[in-house]
Amino acid sequence: MAAPLRVVDTSAWIEWLTGSALGKKLAKELPDKTQCIVPTIVQLELSATANAIVYATARQQGAELLTCDAHFESLSDVVFLPKPG
Repeated sequence: MAAPLRVVDTSAWIEWLTGSALGKKLAKELPDKTQCIVPTIVQLELSATANAIVYATARQQGAELLTCDAHFESLSDVVFLPKPG
């Protein structure tokens, strides 16, 4: 019997991407990519949330964030190098 299709919610992806204790448990539950459904809204939520996760990780670790993404430019502890125009 084939494994069922599974829709994976934003909250589950965030835990998995950040490698939290819960994310490690979730990793065992993530289906093969052929059985995984990621709705467009989840993709949009992840793209917005990913930026926050990257910055929060840098802050939590006491690290600077090196980036070419202009939306980080005015934040503290960011080394911003713009892409050539």
